[in-house]
Amino acid sequence: MLSGLEASDILSSVLTTATILIGIATFYLTYTKEKRKEREARERELEKGRRDQRIKVYSEYLQVATGSNAKALQRDLDTQMAILDDVVEGKVPADGDPGRRAIAAQLAQIEQERDYSSAHANIVTYGSKEVIARLSALYDCVERAKGNPFEPSVNRALLDLIAAMRRDSFAQDYDEFIEHADNILGAGAQARAVAIAEAQRAAAEKLQAKEND
Repeated sequence: MLSGLEASDILSSVLTTATILIGIATFYLTYTKEKRKEREARERELEKGRRDQRIKVYSEYLQVATGSNAKALQRDLDTQMAILDDVVEGKVPADGDPGRRAIAAQLAQIEQERDYSSAHANIVTYGSKEVIARLSALYDCVERAKGNPFEPSVNRALLDLIAAMRRDSFAQDYDEFIEHADNILGAGAQARAVAIAEAQRAAAEKLQAKEND
């Protein structure tokens, strides 16, 4: 039978061991909790980075696809202004310099093809499954329409792609979105482009008539 002193020593040893074990367990739990928080924070940051990159990629594609690329527009504007200056000064006829316009059109085509290649690569890399599928469907429609951008099925496929990009960007959805997008980037944009082209043609014809007088 153990004496009182021996029993006290054993109890003290047990309590000491238990305290050490509890301390180790508490440290381990705290450590793993902090590591989990750090991991979750890194995952949230990575997800935010992927989402921001995806939004950027979608925006760049739409700029190219809808003809609103700022650099291309600026180059076209500079070319038109240079031709207009020459017309005013009497250096070229009112319909402009065909050679210069042909070169400008060729440069625009090269730059557009380069921008499309970059945009396509980025979407295939960063885009969601739905967006990639919608983009493929859009080009199927373009092929069936023989490249006619005014074909209703092409316009609808573009709007479906834009809607998919919007959903993928966690933007708020609403019932009139397709209608508004059509006016901003679809049929409305096409109609405005035609109106601008017709206004430019009318202005050139007016200058030509004035020159002939």
